[in-house]
This record gives sequence, structure tokens and C-alpha cells, in this order.
Amino acid sequence: MSTQRLTDKMLRGLKPAASGQIDVWDELLLGFGVRVGTTGRKSFFVGTRINGRYKRITLKPPYDLLSLADARVKAKAIMSDAHAGIGPELRKKREEKGTFGAVAKSFMQDYAKNHRTRDEMQRIIDRYLAEWHERQISEIFAARSRSCCG
Repeated sequence: MSTQRLTDKMLRGLKPAASGQIDVWDELLLGFGVRVGTTGRKSFFVGTRINGRYKRITLKPPYDLLSLADARVKAKAIMSDAHAGIGPELRKKREEKGTFGAVAKSFMQDYAKNHRTRDEMQRIIDRYLAEWHERQISEIFAARSRSCCG
């Protein structure tokens, strides 16, 4: 394991390992690095502690499809979450639960299941609010507060 300043030029020049893998850690962002396998594939990773346990997280997609700058941004976000005790799995669950579609589904199961207008509510959600299903609730509230109270 070596430590170097990761640059695009340096990454392009990294040669595949003869056997096993080579890890190169970044000088600028501690805990961030790149792994080069025998096939020459380069993948960024973050090594951090989440609730006291070391975790190595591989960033996707690999280097050719993910730029160094974007990988650093992702790594900083992962490290920030890790400092707060939030792992990637928990982050994904929170993001999925925070969508309008997830909230609407929960609403229909918990609140509207016994209402006689349940079918009409579901029709409105499916037909008129379909484009909102993947939107985060926080985005919807932020847009609403900017438009009404700005």
C-alpha cells in the first residue's frame, strides 16, 4: 500500500498488478484510494470507521465511468455519514423511505385501508401524482416553502 497524490494522469498510468491487487491511498483525502486488479480495472474505495468498526466501501462505477473529482465528492459524503454513524446501507434505506412513492404506499396501507374512498385515493396517486413517486419528500417541502414564503 502506497500513498500518492491521485491525479487523472497518475491513474491512467497505473499498471495492472502481476498478482493480487494494488491499493494506492490518496494524499489529499485520507481514507480514500484506488485499487487496481490484475485485469487493470481501477475502482475507488473509502476506508472508514462506522460506529467503531472498520468498513471498506467500493465506489461504483469503476474509474473509467466515474471521474476522480466525482469519486472524491462521493467519498467525502460517505466519510461524513460514517462520522455520524450512518453506513451506506442505512443511507439507502433512508433515501428509499423518504420518497413520495414510499410515503404514499405507507399512507394507503396504514391510514386509507379502511376508507370507502380508498380506490379513488389510489387512482389519484397513480394517475396525477405518478411523476412524484421518485422525488424525495424533503425536495417537495423545500420547493413548496420557496414558492409560498419566498
